[in-house]
Amino acid sequence: MVSPEQYERWHNFALRMARACFKQNRNPNSKEIEANVERFFECLDSDALLSIVDWDNSDGDFLSVTDMCREHEDGWNPYYWSDEYGTATQQRHYQQFICPVICCIRAGLDMAVSPSAGVMGFTAGDLRAMYPEGVPDWITGGEGHRWFYGFDGEQKGTFAEMPDDAALLL
Repeated sequence: MVSPEQYERWHNFALRMARACFKQNRNPNSKEIEANVERFFECLDSDALLSIVDWDNSDGDFLSVTDMCREHEDGWNPYYWSDEYGTATQQRHYQQFICPVICCIRAGLDMAVSPSAGVMGFTAGDLRAMYPEGVPDWITGGEGHRWFYGFDGEQKGTFAEMPDDAALLL
């Protein structure tokens, strides 16, 4: 169940990721990705929030966050209704328009509420760009927390010691 503090962190993280990590995107651009992330959060009601366990699971009769995202895909992809199911074009449009929004929503949920399989493709530098005022302890684990990064299974050091290009699983 998502507490008010977790919700605020999740929402804030997702919006920051849309702004900072997709600056190079042109179609959709970071403002469009951010607007779609915001629309997702505007549609969440308090009962749905209380039911969320993690990315794939919710309590009771509520949809999982995965399924909630599926309900919004037609609004995120301007070609949603024109693509033929199962074509390469449909897959390309899914990757182009839907995946960035889902990455923001999922990474925020995983970081603020409950870890799942995670989101790949982001770095320590991305987190630093998202939080130019300093990455909060709820993300870094605090000064003494040691991270695994680079996907080799070795604990490497604190967030502050990580190079910007260190690949993370958010």
